[in-house]
Amino acid sequence: MVRVCAFPGCFNREKAIRLRPVASSQEESLTFHTLPLHDPERLKLWLLALKRDINSPIENIRAKRCD
Repeated sequence: MVRVCAFPGCFNREKAIRLRPVASSQEESLTFHTLPLHDPERLKLWLLALKRDINSPIENIRAKRCD
């Protein structure tokens, strides 16, 4: 499965990472993090920040954000 960042306007993808040169330091590496699906209050805050529907079923919220 290809990872895509859920943040509006961010086009980072896992596939793009493979095309990039290997990061020479920790600051240059791109990582993806899952949304806090097991913490409803924190998830709601993340969905609001990402401008996503807070009433979406949890099964549909499988997005990740990049760092």
